Amino acid sequence: MVFPAPHGADRVSGRQSVLKRQFESILHAVILVFLFAFLPVIAYADPSAALQRIIQEANIPAAAWVIVLPGEDPMIGVSGKNVTQDTPFRLGSITKTFTVLTLLKIAETRGLAVSTPVDRILPPGRFTNGFASPVTLRDLLALTSGHTDVGFEAFADNTARPLQEALRRNSAALTSLWPPGLLHSYTNATPGLSEHAIELLTGVAYPEAVRRLLAEPLDFAFGSFDNMAALPGGFRSDGNTPIPYWNMTFKAFGGLSASAGDMTHFLETLVDGGIRDGNPVWSKAIQQQLLTPAPTFASKAGLRLGYGTGMYSRLRRGMLWHGHGGDADGYRSRYGFLPDQGAAYFVVINTDNPDVLIRLETILEGSIADALATPHVERVITGPDLPDAGGTYYPATVRFGVDDWHHCRATSAQLRVDGPVLFVRIGEHRHQLRSVGNHRLARKDNNEPVMALVEDAAGVTWFVGELGNYVRINTRITGQPVPVPAFMPRCLAE
Repeated sequence: MVFPAPHGADRVSGRQSVLKRQFESILHAVILVFLFAFLPVIAYADPSAALQRIIQEANIPAAAWVIVLPGEDPMIGVSGKNVTQDTPFRLGSITKTFTVLTLLKIAETRGLAVSTPVDRILPPGRFTNGFASPVTLRDLLALTSGHTDVGFEAFADNTARPLQEALRRNSAALTSLWPPGLLHSYTNATPGLSEHAIELLTGVAYPEAVRRLLAEPLDFAFGSFDNMAALPGGFRSDGNTPIPYWNMTFKAFGGLSASAGDMTHFLETLVDGGIRDGNPVWSKAIQQQLLTPAPTFASKAGLRLGYGTGMYSRLRRGMLWHGHGGDADGYRSRYGFLPDQGAAYFVVINTDNPDVLIRLETILEGSIADALATPHVERVITGPDLPDAGGTYYPATVRFGVDDWHHCRATSAQLRVDGPVLFVRIGEHRHQLRSVGNHRLARKDNNEPVMALVEDAAGVTWFVGELGNYVRINTRITGQPVPVPAFMPRCLAE
């Protein structure tokens, strides 16, 4: 039996159907709006397509990258024939971070402070320092030992030499030309002393010390300093011309090879403050050492960007990144991490193409910044007028071209002050900086100081920071000579 519907029930049912369809339409619209609102984040969180496009356009035979974001599984990407997350790549100067971590772990175990003079560890004759301030462990870690770089002859030498022979052959680079601890100057010579110290303190070869203290606790599949068949090989910028495996003068400055999977473990441990799987690989104190600039003239003046202990720091989109780059016989690499946000990345290519690497790391940093919702960048401010510091400034440190530096032929910096603005010319390069207070100077797009003008007790005016280390040798107005440090080339006073 079928009972008739109550009076008006058909109209009610119809209204319900209409309301149901309207509700479903609204719900679908809300879902679509939600999805489209988050689509840019999803796209930026996985930049693989953009990375692959650049890699293919530049004819990069092999590449790998890693992204670590808080609360998410690591993202590992690769490109190239037979390339997997377990394919090893040469890391180049990223090795320096591992050298620093190894030496810090050893020093901590032995109760050695970073202020310990190195001549208490190394035998006489391994380096030369004629200054009152000693070369300390911190100077080895932060490259503030007063050393120039190894010469081009050493870079071009592909002979695998014992450590002691390599130290003897680079004795000139291991001679302090300015007081240790005063200024940072990037060098591949100083890590040779770190390598020697590690071997003397542990009683084992440097590669074995790195393996025991870092590679094993980090669960590295590779972490090798050998020429392995699994390496994809390095190429020149065309991606076709091979570059032979190069034996580094010192393994400690650039000899390590590792895979994307290995570097994922390293990045995860970095963002977790030295902890992996609940176990400390390095201590909180060591983690802090990595992030803290050495007490150089620049850092004492209030600059926090530059080289700390085994890491650079740099500002991108209002975020302070720490990390290191690498260059090794055709391989180019970089890692960066944000300790406060718990994010990191790694990228490597097997082609000597630094421009491509910059494009890749820019995409990775932008992807992470967008995924984290980059904090608002503060309003650009301009501080008080600068002191009358115009004039000619000569380099206080030198990496290459030591003979030119000694004979006053190195490229000077020309400074001109216009109120709160400083105009700088160094060779063909021109920079415009602005005052942000306390004689510190920033670029036009943010307030982070990158250079500082410092006058010391002897009346010497220093210009130090991201652009290099310089000392004023005459004024812009009169051209008259001014006081310079005693270690500077004598021809400056003639």
